[in-house]
Amino acid sequence: MIVPKIAANYIERGDEEAIILEIAKKAGIYPMDYKFNACPVNQIVEEGDEVRVGKYVLKVIETPGHCIGHVCYVLEANNKVNLFAGDVIFYESGNRKEDEFLDYLTEPRQSELQDLLNIILKRGHAKRNEAYQLIKANGTDLLELLKVSSLLRDQSKGKTVTYSRKVFIPLTNMCRNTCSYCTFVKGPDNPDAHIMNPDEVRAKLKQAEASGCKEVLISLGERPELRYEFTKKWLNKLGYKRMVDYVYDICEMVIKETSMIPHTNAGALKVEEIKKLKMVNGSMGMMLESNNPNLSVHRDCPDKHPMVRLNTIRYAGELKVPFTTGILIGIGESLEDRVDSLFDILELHKKYNHIQEIIIQNFRAKKDTKMANSEEPTIWDMVRTIAVCRLIFGRQMNIQAPPNLTPEMHQLFLLAGINDWGGISPVTPDYINPEKPWPNITALNSVCSELGFTLRERLTVYPEYVYDADFNQEVFTKRIYDFIDERKLVKEEWATC
Repeated sequence: MIVPKIAANYIERGDEEAIILEIAKKAGIYPMDYKFNACPVNQIVEEGDEVRVGKYVLKVIETPGHCIGHVCYVLEANNKVNLFAGDVIFYESGNRKEDEFLDYLTEPRQSELQDLLNIILKRGHAKRNEAYQLIKANGTDLLELLKVSSLLRDQSKGKTVTYSRKVFIPLTNMCRNTCSYCTFVKGPDNPDAHIMNPDEVRAKLKQAEASGCKEVLISLGERPELRYEFTKKWLNKLGYKRMVDYVYDICEMVIKETSMIPHTNAGALKVEEIKKLKMVNGSMGMMLESNNPNLSVHRDCPDKHPMVRLNTIRYAGELKVPFTTGILIGIGESLEDRVDSLFDILELHKKYNHIQEIIIQNFRAKKDTKMANSEEPTIWDMVRTIAVCRLIFGRQMNIQAPPNLTPEMHQLFLLAGINDWGGISPVTPDYINPEKPWPNITALNSVCSELGFTLRERLTVYPEYVYDADFNQEVFTKRIYDFIDERKLVKEEWATC
């Protein structure tokens, strides 16, 4: 037996009083009938000594801890430093052979983060402080994070991944906000500034319906009439004072003249505006983007203040509107901001149960913007954020990553825990990111199939809400019923690749 100097005498004597054995028995550490027998000491060691075990050399370091004279033993082998924190090492005990001893020292151990992931998997969701840790995962810990997020997704969604076949109607590209990353918005002095008239919209709707679209995404800049006289006059020519009233009538046109279902994203709205638009929309949406109020990209953007946007999400919940929202990563926010933004959305969803989908969208730098030379999020930023989003919201939430912004990474996004690709249009570009074409649906289906997923078309209203009378308008009941099967997804005969 090899022992530190201070322990040698009472180990050789079997001195139970010296080792305070009675207290240890009362504390339940040892059974009450335990006997401490005297042991022969082969070697006494202290700071700086070396102990040889076969071909291995252990260095002795003094580490006063639970007692004076406590020592540890350090082994340096295979480019690793291993620490034995006990008081004694049993020499020639027969418990381990030399090679087994080194294998034990150097074999992989499960990390603390992996332990945490196992707890989260059993619980079904991550807490805020846990998410702060997970959003920084790398190496093999990141692989474990993706594994757990995928498992949570599979427990509810199985191997089905969805998309919505849509037409994109950019009703106006004028806006009172001037975000540093945006090329969609045009000021009135720009020759491309425009408000679509009803005939332009009608022509797009006709083309879309012929191409099998079921969703009409109506998107527009936020309240341009409050900033530009030019916009006011244009609206007046069309017979309106507010963009929201024009949006309402365009949605009504969709209902009356097509079999499609409107989904409006008009940005931050007041409660009475959402109440009005609910009557003519199957669902609505607006990105939170970030809950950080101090981002320079949103300077002088009144509708991008987090409280304004969170209020819009709250109003949608109060009015029982199936709602899509999410975050935009890479615009100056911290990792903790991402987590906090997702938890802000989660708190509202817990209260109103109205968030049908969370989007994790990556910033892409564009020419002729203030952020043209800004660094974009890495692919690992995206997969970490997707995976942590899945762990925050749990098994049931629908989570999307836009399929056109990073097309070469579709399968990695699936492994990170998404179950939806969002809207894909066969007739109109992504007007927000016009340089990024939509994927071909047949090709996307092949990509999904390679990982064992089945790609299915859904409506703008997610399956969880299609038959909920509180969340849907009667005007859509028949067209929803005609489109969907028993899984509440678009019938195969209506789906078009």
